[in-house]
Amino acid sequence: MNGTEPLLLDGVFAGYGKMTILNGMSARIRRGAITTVIGPNGAGKSTMFKTVFGLLPVRAGSIAFNGRDTTNFSPRQMLDAGVVYIPQGRNIFPELNVRHNLELGGVASSDQASLPGRLAAIMRRFPMLHEKADTQASTLSGGQQKMLEIARGLLLDPKLILIDEPSIGLSPLMVREVFAILQELRDKGVTIVLIERHPAGADVVSKRRLLMGLIGANIMGSLSPALFADAFEAAGIDGFYHLMDVDRLPGRTLPLLLDAIKAAGFAGANITYPFKQEIIPLLDTVDPTAMQTGAINTVLIAPDGHTTGYNFDRPGWRNSFAESFGRDSAKGASVVQIGAGGAGHAVACALMDLGVAQLTIHDLDHARANALCENLAQHFGVSCCRVARDLDRDIAHADGIVNATQVGMRGFPGNPVPVSALRASHWCADVIYTPIETEFLKAAAAKGARVLNGGGMCVHTAVEAFRLFTGITPDVARLHAAFAKALVERDQQGG
Repeated sequence: MNGTEPLLLDGVFAGYGKMTILNGMSARIRRGAITTVIGPNGAGKSTMFKTVFGLLPVRAGSIAFNGRDTTNFSPRQMLDAGVVYIPQGRNIFPELNVRHNLELGGVASSDQASLPGRLAAIMRRFPMLHEKADTQASTLSGGQQKMLEIARGLLLDPKLILIDEPSIGLSPLMVREVFAILQELRDKGVTIVLIERHPAGADVVSKRRLLMGLIGANIMGSLSPALFADAFEAAGIDGFYHLMDVDRLPGRTLPLLLDAIKAAGFAGANITYPFKQEIIPLLDTVDPTAMQTGAINTVLIAPDGHTTGYNFDRPGWRNSFAESFGRDSAKGASVVQIGAGGAGHAVACALMDLGVAQLTIHDLDHARANALCENLAQHFGVSCCRVARDLDRDIAHADGIVNATQVGMRGFPGNPVPVSALRASHWCADVIYTPIETEFLKAAAAKGARVLNGGGMCVHTAVEAFRLFTGITPDVARLHAAFAKALVERDQQGG
């Protein structure tokens, strides 16, 4: 949990009586955004809200809010923590007037001294409620009653609002008015999670503009813009992914580029060679997994400018390997990895995650190789890794070989792996996808070895980053198709 994710559900099971509705549900809600939960009746949407708010017990798994474990907190505790829940339907006191409805909502506030001032502010924010302060609540229209519910919740100065189907039973005009209020609250930094049965209704409130990019060198052949464009389209987001290649931006240092994208309102950026480690001291927060990995490939920028670093190369490469070779190909294996830079740190940790028994690291910079082995020993045990002593011999006795350097990439020709040591029994993987078939993979394939290019890593890394930025998990098969299409177009253009 970090400053950008106020609500985190991890493997939550919950339900009613003997019936389990949530079966290992996990979700990550981004701060200062509107996240929409979509699904048919009976899918567990309202159950999720009731479980988060403490109305239903958590049978297994955990819930955290703002860095605190709130699993099985009571509703009173959740209110005190800054969470407001607005259930489906009309939840007002119909026989009371508008003012009294609001005042009753304020009874739950732990700060009674400031309540009169907050009530006055609510009246100013909702002129209709001010005009109808002495009107019996039952005479309000459906949309006006929903505004009253929202206003009553705001009296508690919430950090997170859970609102169940705000558009149900409302006219299109009132839907727009209610959603306009939710968007205004989002813009003021309130995190909102809402339930909608219909994607069209969700789109009205959740659709937003999103600006992202990639910072690195020699990146004009990147296919990330195509992947994110496809994911934006599928999610109904008006987004743009901008390449910032320092080879084409003379004088633009990494600190200057980071300041520039913060000022321009970027939601964040992916980070690649040569900045995956250089970026770390420039960030406000680093995700614990990224800190363990020792490299950053994604920076999330909160609305207040707070920056948090993540590493999705690690799960991206791991998922690509499992998808193509299967996890059993790595479990208990002996692997030689060429490269101990930013990508090398991520791949080495991914190999540990996959269960590799012995990892041998080779890097022309011996200090970097030693540093990576020391980092792995700290987290995975002293016997898991060693520095290469005789590369040819080490490869000959290995089950697999990974190139985690830029050698072989367009602009960095060559093959860092001695071809004479390759065997048909090897599996060989590269992090590079520009070109899609490097000299290393060509040589390995010619020997009869199984090969894995960097395309899958690109796709799976994009999946993780897109989920972080939007709260939406893109379809992996669709992104693979988008990658394949963009690859053909790029190669036809000689890019």
